[in-house]
Amino acid sequence: YGTVDTAVTAMKKGASDFITKPINLEALALTISKITDKTRLVRENERLRKRLAAYEDAPSIVGSSPALNAVLETARRVAPSDTSVLVTGETGTGKEMLANLIHHLSKRAEQPYLKVNCGAIPKDLIESELFGHLKGSFTGALSDKKGVFQEADKGTILLDEVGELPPAAQVKLLRVLNDREYQPIGSPRAFKTDLRVVAATNRDLKVMIKEGTFREDLYFRLNVVPIHLPPLRERKADIPPLLEHYLVEICKRLGFPQKAFSSKAVDLLVKYGWPGNVRELRNLVERMVLLAPNDVVDAEDLPVEMKFEALPEEPRPLEEGIDLNQQIERLEKSYIEKALDFYKGNQTLAARALGLSERVIRYK
Repeated sequence: YGTVDTAVTAMKKGASDFITKPINLEALALTISKITDKTRLVRENERLRKRLAAYEDAPSIVGSSPALNAVLETARRVAPSDTSVLVTGETGTGKEMLANLIHHLSKRAEQPYLKVNCGAIPKDLIESELFGHLKGSFTGALSDKKGVFQEADKGTILLDEVGELPPAAQVKLLRVLNDREYQPIGSPRAFKTDLRVVAATNRDLKVMIKEGTFREDLYFRLNVVPIHLPPLRERKADIPPLLEHYLVEICKRLGFPQKAFSSKAVDLLVKYGWPGNVRELRNLVERMVLLAPNDVVDAEDLPVEMKFEALPEEPRPLEEGIDLNQQIERLEKSYIEKALDFYKGNQTLAARALGLSERVIRYK
């Protein structure tokens, strides 16, 4: 009944509009159309708000070098799609963090995200881990087991160290990527799956293809969008912000007063080659937080190998007329001079840093 009280009560309970009898169907259609448009806008607004929150809460990859910015831009562009991504780079460059970012910014961010380290699972168990098995399908299969391809359905799976997959598992993985279906060990039928695959490796898969240890067709299915993370020595501009980032994080986690690196220490660390990349840098920061005696980590506190400028990566050609022994003497002299200069002429400290006895350094 079209009373005022009934209309007010309906609106208070959440009605979008109130229509009295007899109903005008054209008016009703117009009202429903308006409500539909409003609902669509509200949902679109909510979707955009969630997307913005995802960007703001995304895993932080610290740095602003041109090389890293190019990597992050590619990751952000490919994240919303379901395209397979192959992340390559040396050990410790942050491949897993980049994969985490891609999933976090994807349409599947609210769905499962499972990680498999292909190099850490025994080769005779990797197929069971990935695709599952039925009870009794092999010795030790005492019950049915779900594989990660079933558990990650609708979400994302990270295949870390994908170059370590044995040949049989490569064949099954190729089927998943081609046909979107997998077959548990011992099962007579295949099951459909809907997931996104991100793979990562520190190995050169092209070399492995030539050696016959990695399937070329699988490589092309994984490598739809390749992203290469350059080593830290090729993006030295990222070293100072990384040092600061990990200092804040580790001091807070360990309950230490906030520490800082001196400018001289930072200069030396920027020159260092970082064979272990970002992982090595993070380990160094934690060591310095624990062991450095003062709130400012100075150059003297750094490990010996980081106190002196590294040798050039490419050997310099020998000067004409100078033999190898003379080259070695020159190099040795250069390092001793650097050590003495660093320790302001203190031979005891210089000898200790160079791994020499005081007697030897006095003789030199």
